Amino acid sequence: ARLLFFPTHGNLTKIPDDSVLHTRAAENVVSIVRVNRAMKSGEIDNGRSGIMGYGSGGIHGGFRTGPAGGSTTTLEGEIDFLKMEETRSWTIWGDAFRRPYHYQELCGFEPMPAHPPIPPPKDHAATLPFKVALLQMNGATSVQGNMKIADSKCRQAKALGADIALMPELYSVGYQAMWPQPWPGYHKNNKTSLRDALKWTKLAVTKDSEFVLHFKALAKELNMAIGVAYMEYTGKHTGPKNSVTVFDRHGNELYTYSKVHTVNGAFDEALTTPGDDWYAAQLPTEHAGNVTIGSFICFDQEFCESGRMNMVRGVEVVLKPNACNFDFLTHQRLLSRAVENSMGVAMSNFAYPTVNYNGKMNGQSCAYDFTGKTLAMAGADEEVVVATFDIAALRRWRQTKVGRGRMEPRIFEEMCDLGVEPSFQAREAYHRSGGFGL
Repeated sequence: ARLLFFPTHGNLTKIPDDSVLHTRAAENVVSIVRVNRAMKSGEIDNGRSGIMGYGSGGIHGGFRTGPAGGSTTTLEGEIDFLKMEETRSWTIWGDAFRRPYHYQELCGFEPMPAHPPIPPPKDHAATLPFKVALLQMNGATSVQGNMKIADSKCRQAKALGADIALMPELYSVGYQAMWPQPWPGYHKNNKTSLRDALKWTKLAVTKDSEFVLHFKALAKELNMAIGVAYMEYTGKHTGPKNSVTVFDRHGNELYTYSKVHTVNGAFDEALTTPGDDWYAAQLPTEHAGNVTIGSFICFDQEFCESGRMNMVRGVEVVLKPNACNFDFLTHQRLLSRAVENSMGVAMSNFAYPTVNYNGKMNGQSCAYDFTGKTLAMAGADEEVVVATFDIAALRRWRQTKVGRGRMEPRIFEEMCDLGVEPSFQAREAYHRSGGFGL
């Protein structure tokens, strides 16, 4: 489908209603027409009908809304379907890089999750907040250099009262080890680019490396959990994984999650191996009781399935290492993942001017709660910001509002179809016919 009609009625707001609609159009490369009733005395409807025109507004589309409340009105807009088809031919969104073979639990093929969802901890009476420190850092050009920077920021997070500190994506080496300056772009005849990308993968470290074990010990020393983001070595004949290992405040490993939706259109990340599952774990905190956490990484957020897979496992707060330039609509998509799954999300990004293949990153590490409320928002420079989550309120909300109980997986079977809708033509960077990594 290219055009979706969305009749609705209710009291619509910019956040989260408009934000979620933006996300639906952008992640699926479609246009959406929303029609709501005008306000009437004694009723909740408030107008705000709107048109999301993906093609007419550029890659992410523009959104036009009618007036809130008031009387009946007519709203007109143009949708450029030719632009939409052009966008579908190259975009990395939509159907191009989905991982349907990992969505079985969402498609009705498995009546229960492969990993039973963790029940809410028994300490429902806990009212103390859960604090997540977002370590917005620049990177060095060596594993040792990054270890030293992250150690200092973790200690700063502890001083701020954090329960857990989270690093940006691939922090053991980052992308800056490969990109001393913005890269001009990949070309299949540019052998230097491939050689540099292969050198980058050689910087991968194992889970029992000095880098990872340093933060395992530091978590125990500081009595604070740490989310360690690194390039994980997986063997001589396979590409490394983009991973995050979470250690609790006692130094125990809770899980290691590897990025499922790797950006295979980028010739550095095309050399990595995708993960194949999502995980949930109860994080014991010193003051807020147990909190159920999980993760996805950077590009994972562009696919609604990443949030859903965490939600069906019982995750209450998602920890998201990140490495990209964050703009308004990227924030909207992250916010939508929180709202649509009744959970919190916390994202840690690189500070300006650390670079990746797409140019300089811009910080804006952030966190949103289950209502779409902004809990933390960093600027562009290096800093440690703390997001405070009200877990007791989240649990009360989940007992009364949308959650796993409202899903209808029996009608989602096509989400697990391994085929790709023909208009989405983006392909893996090295033009390989199958497989990932090296």
